[in-house]
Amino acid sequence: MKKSTLLLMTSLCLGGVASYGAVTVQIISNAATGQVQDSTGTALPDGSLMRVGFFDLDPITGLGSLSASQLLDSSLVEPFFTEFTTFTSASGNFLENDNTLDATNVGDQVYLWVFNSPLPATASEYGIFSSSTWNSPADTGSLNMVSSAINETVVGSTDGSAPTNFLLTAVPEPAHYAALVGLIGLGVVIWRRRR
Repeated sequence: MKKSTLLLMTSLCLGGVASYGAVTVQIISNAATGQVQDSTGTALPDGSLMRVGFFDLDPITGLGSLSASQLLDSSLVEPFFTEFTTFTSASGNFLENDNTLDATNVGDQVYLWVFNSPLPATASEYGIFSSSTWNSPADTGSLNMVSSAINETVVGSTDGSAPTNFLLTAVPEPAHYAALVGLIGLGVVIWRRRR
C-alpha cells in the first residue's frame, strides 16, 4: 500500500472520530414525570447520587451473567459499568442538564444507577433503570431522559401510581454477606459431623 493512501485512510478515520461531538444530557425525574424514590416510596434525601452510563450487558461475560442476588452487590455490578456523568437529587427530584457525554458509545443504551446516598459505599438501597429510547446519539445534540420513559428496571421496582414512580431496592451490607458466608460455613461443618 502506498504511503499516501495509508495517510489518507488514517486522516479519514481520525476525521470520522473527531466529527462526533459532545452530547448534552438532560434528566427529568420529578412528581410530574415520576420520581425515583426509596423502597418505601419516600423521596430520596438531598444529595442522593445518580450515576449515568453504560452497562456491558453480555449474558456470559457482562451484567447479564449475574443472578438476581448478585445484582444486589454493587462490587459485582461495578466492573460492568462505564460512567460518563453523575447527577444529585434536590427536594427528591433529579433535574439537571449541564453534563455532557462523549459520543464514544454511539448507539449504546444509557442507564441510571441511583443510590439513596451521595456515595455508593454508604448507600443502603439502589436501583438501575433505563429506557429503550435512551440511546447515545452520534453527534452534537441533546439526550433527554425523562423518567416517564423508563421501561427497563434491572434492580428496583415500580409502584404503579400515576405517574409511575420508581423504587430502589435494599441491598445487603458487606457485613451481612460475611455473616451469611459464616452461617453457610457453620452449616457445612455441622452437616459433615452428622454424617
